[in-house]
This record gives sequence, C-alpha cells and structure tokens, in this order.
Amino acid sequence: MLALADRLRGVSDAADDKPAAQVIRRIFVLRCQGLGYRKITAMLNADRILPPRDYYYEQLGRPNPTNDNHLWNEVTMREILRNEVYAGHMVQMKTGTRSYKSKGYVNKPREEWVRVESTHEPIIDSATWELCQDITEKNYRYRTTKNGNVTGPRNRPKLLLLMATVFLPNGELDMGVRKRTIKLFALC
Repeated sequence: MLALADRLRGVSDAADDKPAAQVIRRIFVLRCQGLGYRKITAMLNADRILPPRDYYYEQLGRPNPTNDNHLWNEVTMREILRNEVYAGHMVQMKTGTRSYKSKGYVNKPREEWVRVESTHEPIIDSATWELCQDITEKNYRYRTTKNGNVTGPRNRPKLLLLMATVFLPNGELDMGVRKRTIKLFALC
C-alpha cells in the first residue's frame, strides 16, 4: 500500500502509518502462506480494505478522482510484493532514457539498478521478504521474447524445459510443454 503512496507522500512516514503497515504485513503473510495475487486481492476486497490510492485520498480528505471501482487488483498486489521499500531498502535508477535526446523511458537491467540497504525502518523482516521472492520465482512462468531474451522475476537464465513428442493415432504430432499442449500435424 505504501509503495504506491510513497511516490506521492515520500517514504519517511511509511513505518509511522500503522494501519497501512498492518495491511502490508498481512499481504506478505498471506503470500508466504502460498496464496496468489488474485486470492489476496479477493480477501482484501471482501474485508473492504481500501486500495492504496483510495487510502491516500482518504488521508487527504478528498475523493479519489481517478478510480471508480475502489477495489484492489493483481497488478497493485504484484508491485507491492516486489517493492523492496517494505524490507527497508531503496532501489533507484530502475528506468532511464536511451540517450539524452530521448524523452521516453526504458526499463534498465537489474545489474544497473542502485540498491541501498537499510535506509529506513523495515515494515517486514528480511526472512519474510526472501520467502515471498522465492515463492514468486517458483511460480513464475519464464517466457522468451521475440528477440530471444528470457524474462523472469529476477532475470535469471531460463531453466531447461523437457519437451515430450508423441505421435497420436490420428497422425497428429503432440508436443507438451509445461502443461500446455501444442498440436501440429505430422506430414507423412
């Protein structure tokens, strides 16, 4: 909750905001129990906990001008669970421009990020942070982009996948990859 709000308010009051810190701790505990983004958001919505932007505007005493549904979503949950601010660290320079002539921003590789540890009081402990990151990495489906790069939660090399090829009785070629099935016709 504070990760989105810290862009608007600053990080210094993150640990001082007790209700928001309790929600963040609850989110990380639920993730450590193995719940996915969708189930966590459903639980928070069922308990009528305000999403970050609505909470921010409530603290200001104004209505939220940008959101009509006032519900948590999976993207917000993913961003909260990936943000190291809650573990007490600051990560900067995640994005930048390609050159000084360009105004468009691009995501930088993880190796170029500037990470400073223990910049402020953490909301969650480091063991909880690591466990959540391991769960995210274990559940992540690695994908290959059009230019051959492999995506991943920590940009690690792609794991080797086993591919089974089976000829079916009707002349089709069945290739199973990660619970997905691609069927191709075999030419004889």
